[in-house]
Amino acid sequence: MVDLQRMHTELKDKGLVVLGFNTADTEELARGLMRAKGVSYPCILDGSKAARDAFYRDYRGSGVPLNYLIDRTGKVAEAWYGVRGEAEVRAALRRVGIESGNSDRDSQKR
Repeated sequence: MVDLQRMHTELKDKGLVVLGFNTADTEELARGLMRAKGVSYPCILDGSKAARDAFYRDYRGSGVPLNYLIDRTGKVAEAWYGVRGEAEVRAALRRVGIESGNSDRDSQKR
């Protein structure tokens, strides 16, 4: 979540859109976690049966976190369960045309 927030802040002007979708937690719990982690990207918080059905049936979710990388044409370019390292996510972003530098290297240049 923190890595996604950092990339959202850094790359939103380069075309990256981060959207959270939480069907597992209550709204109160999810909002509290987002506040505590400083999350500012939009999140869908919906624990209804319809949302859970959409997650499991329509998006074929079977665990969380489930991540999709969707290219500029709307095609799912990559999908993965769990947490990937920031370097792996940045490499995937480059593959779909969103250039992202290494935030550690970039901050050393400043």
